[in-house]
Amino acid sequence: MHQNGGYGSVGYGYSWKLAESQKNLLRTHTTAVSSRMLYRLAQDGFRPAKYFSIDRVFRNEAIDRTHLAEFHQVEGAREAPVNESDIERLAERQWGSGV
Repeated sequence: MHQNGGYGSVGYGYSWKLAESQKNLLRTHTTAVSSRMLYRLAQDGFRPAKYFSIDRVFRNEAIDRTHLAEFHQVEGAREAPVNESDIERLAERQWGSGV
């Protein structure tokens, strides 16, 4: 599917290689780290906690006196029971009442 396309996609047009997928690369964001941690937590069973990921990331961008290609990114997740009133309270805090 991904190599040759399907369902409207043209695919990425080359053969997938295990050796290529195992090479190190510069990370462009830390979402993969957060996703891996949340998956692991789901396998171990629920336990309320807070988790943070702080890591160096890289962007392929022009470097000038105010911007570098390397910077730090921080992500966090709160693993806790959530109900509808929690979501409503969060929406009100973020966007005001009447949301």
